[in-house]
Amino acid sequence: MKNKYFILALLLAWSVFNNALAQAPIITDPDNQTVTEGNTVAFSVSVTSGTEPYSYQWQRSITQNVNDFLNIAGENNSSLIIGSAEYSMNNYWYRCIVSNDSGSVTSDYAILTVNPALPVITSQPSNQSINLGESATFTISATSSVGLTYQWYANNVLIPGAIDATYVTPVIDDIDADGTLFLCKVTNAAGTVDSDEALLNVSIPNERVTNSLQVLYDFKEGSGTTVNDVSEVGIPLDLTINNPSSVSWTPKG
Repeated sequence: MKNKYFILALLLAWSVFNNALAQAPIITDPDNQTVTEGNTVAFSVSVTSGTEPYSYQWQRSITQNVNDFLNIAGENNSSLIIGSAEYSMNNYWYRCIVSNDSGSVTSDYAILTVNPALPVITSQPSNQSINLGESATFTISATSSVGLTYQWYANNVLIPGAIDATYVTPVIDDIDADGTLFLCKVTNAAGTVDSDEALLNVSIPNERVTNSLQVLYDFKEGSGTTVNDVSEVGIPLDLTINNPSSVSWTPKG
């Protein structure tokens, strides 16, 4: 019987001694992280001393309140990796609880800062063809996690008041507007993205002859089956000789 009590006392003493040697974890805290939305970000803790094995549980607060931390399911490693940070996660707080058989310790929280990405143009403005006396409409589509602003340009010159996703030109009454290049600069808090350039084609409608507009033929070709309109007014109205055998060109045209 005495031997039995002696063994129990020895086991109790060993347990007390072993517990005295065991140590709760001592850890380093995670660092604050800043990332552009859509990129990967990682938080980590490390144990500087303590008795293995360790267990980890990451927590998150989306209200910036130390009383509102909740466990993140499945995040039980020394590192927390967020594969694609969203702008809505800006200013989330993260911390980790590290435990062993001797106790647990909770890290300080680290703050995640997520900056917006540049605007993404999803639909570029397209070339437009109009007749003289008409207006042209150019449209762009873009996405962003934060607000967008627009500014249209013609031949790289800012168009006052053209600050919407759609720009309608004034009535074009000058043929010199033919060939104008339009683009839109789309801006958010991250910066500005330029659209592709869109070409404006302006034509004079073919009914110009009935409206007393000019055509001019000087018959200087001297040969061939086409008599060229050299008036330089709008789209040339060239003449085609349908029966060349019935035409005889003179040396002077």
